[in-house]
Amino acid sequence: MRDIIVRKSSYLDSVSLMRISKQATEIKGISNAIVAMATDTNLMMITEAGFDLSSIGELSPSDLIIAVEAIDSEVVKKVHELITHEIESRAELESRQAFRPESLETALKSYSDINLALISVPGRFAAYEARKALSHGKHVMIFSDNVPVDQERSLKEFARHKGLLVMGPDCGTAIINGIGLGFANGVPRGPIGIVAASGTGAQEVSAILARLGLGISQLIGTGGRDISRAIGGITTRMGLDALIKDKSTEVIVLISKLPDDEVAKDIIETVRRAEKATVIYFAGYDEERSGGNVHFTPTLTATALKAAEAATGRSFKSELSIEKETVEQLFRYVQSQPPSRKYLRGLFTGGTL
Repeated sequence: MRDIIVRKSSYLDSVSLMRISKQATEIKGISNAIVAMATDTNLMMITEAGFDLSSIGELSPSDLIIAVEAIDSEVVKKVHELITHEIESRAELESRQAFRPESLETALKSYSDINLALISVPGRFAAYEARKALSHGKHVMIFSDNVPVDQERSLKEFARHKGLLVMGPDCGTAIINGIGLGFANGVPRGPIGIVAASGTGAQEVSAILARLGLGISQLIGTGGRDISRAIGGITTRMGLDALIKDKSTEVIVLISKLPDDEVAKDIIETVRRAEKATVIYFAGYDEERSGGNVHFTPTLTATALKAAEAATGRSFKSELSIEKETVEQLFRYVQSQPPSRKYLRGLFTGGTL
């Protein structure tokens, strides 16, 4: 049976939603459980999963929607009880905190030395809160998605005028001065700086570098639309300029999914004029564009290995053989299966993939 429940004006951030969804799917008798905010994209996902939303009525992105498929009503009830408990426990925990600012202004009065604000509110409010933070002279990371592109452009132009960074909207990963924000991995500090219009791409590269014993000076997320024609690479250019000037950054890595060609061309010219080695993974760009201090790479793994090579002066080609052997083992396993097994299925997540 399938069941849907809506909790009006019950906003939860992505981390909480993922944790609750995971706990729900682990309940015996559940075949599917989706806990998400009622954005257009999420509603489409729920519909494609086979749930009928026709009788739900009007929803807004600040509404929480819970869609459950289970063997019977008792199991569905358990899921709803779990989610209710999680939401109420979260609210109780927040109420016990000694001090929890109710507004940006209140937070700034208590923590005047903080220079970066992380915005995680429903998309329709995010630009307003971000502009307030910028007006107070704070850099901004906008974790929220569903921010209109014209608002993103306006925010970034305003920030650029004030010499401030806007990372996002829909910026899931950043590491600033060794502090991980959003879905950042725990990696060491080091000589490689990253500017990325892809959170999953940035995480992959930073994790491989850490495995090779190398660290990150800064990881600046830009939001996936930054190197589009509409935005013009504003945050990418500012982040790149900061890393070029940063003495602790010896090698720069640029990552983006499907950049606008004209915007990308100008950014590439900027790094060619700089003295620092720069490794670029732009989806759809081939290695033939490499030259001088600029190296293009075809995969995220190759990007990390090339950056490591540029930072240390030694080759990491042997690391590629590990990836190659793993793929070969996978294909040998597939080939060993009986003809009746027709499909190899994989689940891939993240915009870059």
